[in-house]
Amino acid sequence: MKDVVTVDGSPIGRTPRSNPATYTGVLTPIRDLFAALPEAKMRGYGKSRFSFNVAGGRCEACGGGGAKLVELQFLAPVTVPCEECGGHRFQAETLEVHYKGKSIADVLAMTAEEALELFRDHPKIARPLEVLVEIGLAYVTLGQPSTTLSGGEAQRMKLATELQRRPGGQALYLLDEPTTGLHLADVARLVAAFQKLVDLGHTVVVVEHNLDLLLAADHVIELGPEGGAEGGRLVAEGTPEAIERTKGSPTGEVLRALRRSRAGGLAAPVERTVPGGPRQAAASAISIRGARTHNLQGIDVDVPRDALTVVTGPSGSGKSSLALDTIYTEGRRRFVESLSTYARQFLGTKDRPPVDRIDGLRRRRRSTTTCACSSPAPGRGIARTTARSSRRATRAGSRGASSRSSTGARAGSSRRSRSPRRS
Repeated sequence: MKDVVTVDGSPIGRTPRSNPATYTGVLTPIRDLFAALPEAKMRGYGKSRFSFNVAGGRCEACGGGGAKLVELQFLAPVTVPCEECGGHRFQAETLEVHYKGKSIADVLAMTAEEALELFRDHPKIARPLEVLVEIGLAYVTLGQPSTTLSGGEAQRMKLATELQRRPGGQALYLLDEPTTGLHLADVARLVAAFQKLVDLGHTVVVVEHNLDLLLAADHVIELGPEGGAEGGRLVAEGTPEAIERTKGSPTGEVLRALRRSRAGGLAAPVERTVPGGPRQAAASAISIRGARTHNLQGIDVDVPRDALTVVTGPSGSGKSSLALDTIYTEGRRRFVESLSTYARQFLGTKDRPPVDRIDGLRRRRRSTTTCACSSPAPGRGIARTTARSSRRATRAGSRGASSRSSTGARAGSSRRSRSPRRS
């Protein structure tokens, strides 16, 4: 794996200056487009002129925020629109530059769907907007403060940012209940977004109870049978069809009832295909052995690579303990250990999760040929390291001895030079 990413519902920004346009990066090509307009060139405006974070084009009365914080004596502070710019964030001269009759402030007030229609001829701008529309965020305005987004919206915003990245290696994505608060239509869009990540060669692990997402998964891990001390055990594992056939599986019972309630086989599994043919069984998997994080009872599970895996079970059964506190924590720990000592002091290190072994997080070698002579004999590497360390210690000791002798000589000469004065 090239990267391990957890996509949660935490805010995408801490200040109102952060918004979907800045987070997804779509504001940068929009500013480039406005700076390339003939009106902007005639006035000598650069791309910084169309930024509300840089002095020059922004409203200096509110600092580009579009609003002011008014402190009240006996009440909580309130936010009111800036009287100078009227909440538009920019100076009047900056707003005189238009693209198809729209100023930079008008663009930030547009929804993602409206902006997509306006910039459809510009691929660098249209691509991030298309992803936002595909995952159900067409209604979000580009300039909406990130502090006003809900947890589900922030999670999908992060997912949209990951979807628009160019493929650069396999990654492991972990999500905790991303369908919370979503309509059934939005759940279908979310499943399609997960499938795109899988089609790109990534691995997706989701902690979820939504039945539609369970049926769309390639692999299901059910923990239970109860929560707390009665949980943390592996109840069932396999495809959704295998979970249905497992006796004593609460999730299997619900899936069987769901299939019976739906008429005409609408819930029948759909064969998913990728460019190049139907999906094949995962050639490798992330193997977790002896996981004991929190209430996990030393469970052994396999997470297929290049597939969508759903971890389900009752509340408190250990779903997040397996996905986030075990797999993600171990992946982050290995990444930090691969860095230099100087870099590790800023990132901090976490203790190894209580697990016997996790295999499959490291990328596989393309060549399967192994040369027995390339591996050092047992103990040879240790002996070589010990010898090298002893030579370093010898050189360090000789340098320290010479340094002490030279220091003593200088001190003696200094005492001899000062002795006539003392006498």
